[in-house]
Amino acid sequence: MVRSLVQSGSDVWSNYDPCEGVEPTLPLWTYLSEVQFPVFSRPDKPSLVSMMITSESAPQWPHYKELLRPTGTRKLQQVQRIPFTDFVRATREYLDVALRDVFLENENMVREEVSTTLHLPSRGAFVDYGDDDVSFLSNIENEDDLSAVMEHYVLRTASECIRLIQKLPPLAPMSRALDFKLSNHLCTAHHARWDIFALPSDASNIVPVVILFIPPWNFTHTDFEEFLMEQGFRDGSLDTLEDEDNRKSHTLWAVLQDICRSRGHRFVVTNYLRWAYGLFEDDYMTANVTDSYEVSVRDFDGKFNSTLAIGCNPIEFLVYWIQRSRGMAHSGND
Repeated sequence: MVRSLVQSGSDVWSNYDPCEGVEPTLPLWTYLSEVQFPVFSRPDKPSLVSMMITSESAPQWPHYKELLRPTGTRKLQQVQRIPFTDFVRATREYLDVALRDVFLENENMVREEVSTTLHLPSRGAFVDYGDDDVSFLSNIENEDDLSAVMEHYVLRTASECIRLIQKLPPLAPMSRALDFKLSNHLCTAHHARWDIFALPSDASNIVPVVILFIPPWNFTHTDFEEFLMEQGFRDGSLDTLEDEDNRKSHTLWAVLQDICRSRGHRFVVTNYLRWAYGLFEDDYMTANVTDSYEVSVRDFDGKFNSTLAIGCNPIEFLVYWIQRSRGMAHSGND
């Protein structure tokens, strides 16, 4: 549950008229612009804080035989970088219009200062995590729990922001079309290091946008930067996956192409702490991808890390990228 955190002089009070008894409400842009991710703990893994500062690579991944293909199957030849300024500008231009006069609302679309459907904390609001939330996030036991963190806390919040932007009733079919589902069947591998989330199909794409989630202890910042490098692939390298020095990177590009080819073009890759956004061109021979952007994390005592201000945060980028995949945002130059 998200509740307004109102301080003296806050803009949230600007429309408050005590004579009319109108309670202040929280603008969605305030919540979204300062959103944070809850810290979670898994006893058998390094802490999230340590993963944010490590410069080491994760342990090597196995050679997934299920992903091997005849030479020439996968068409991807090069990875190009989406210019940072173009991506931020396009996102900002969309959000500045989309978030005008959008406030927290209850299930009856009545403005309130409490939301039961936004699950990420924010510096402009606080989250009433119950004992069950605290217990769950403090003791993540397995990969299924990790998937639940992504689906319930992160992706559901992004989807709810879009529902509020589009002013959709909670149970409307178009609202359900915003719900990400765990979709590992799109590319199976034994003991895969990743989970796959996808939006339901629409009139244009079987998979409008896919999210590839790899836990940070399996995919560090160093691994992420290697994956995002502008690079070319020699013929067959993404089919045989024999390059051990680039196994993580090549494996993920192979998985993304297998998921997206003939199904859609847009994708997101995240290790929870960092997020990157990309798309395949129509022939799937070129992929365009952004830098990776770091989230701000917050523990249950209210302590949080500060990230570099770049104009947007990963959830704002995600909202924009989802809307681009659905044809609901202008193209910009990304």
